[in-house]
Amino acid sequence: MAAAHWLRENSPELKVSVVNVVDLMTLFPREFYPHGSRQEDRAPTLISECKATIARAIAYSREHFEDPPEIRYWTWTPRTRRQRS
Repeated sequence: MAAAHWLRENSPELKVSVVNVVDLMTLFPREFYPHGSRQEDRAPTLISECKATIARAIAYSREHFEDPPEIRYWTWTPRTRRQRS
């Protein structure tokens, strides 16, 4: 992404496409794929955190008739040089 951004900024005449390639097989359990994830590692915690976050957002939206501030005011922030290293 950084390279594509740099090219677009410095050579706007170039036509740049970005293709995001993810090893989807890592979503499978390790018993089916050597680079798979350990399902028991993080899945239950992550799922419960996501459900709680969604429930809070829905409750806030129903009470205030708008998205919660962390959603309403969210913006994409570019990474600083320090974050990249």
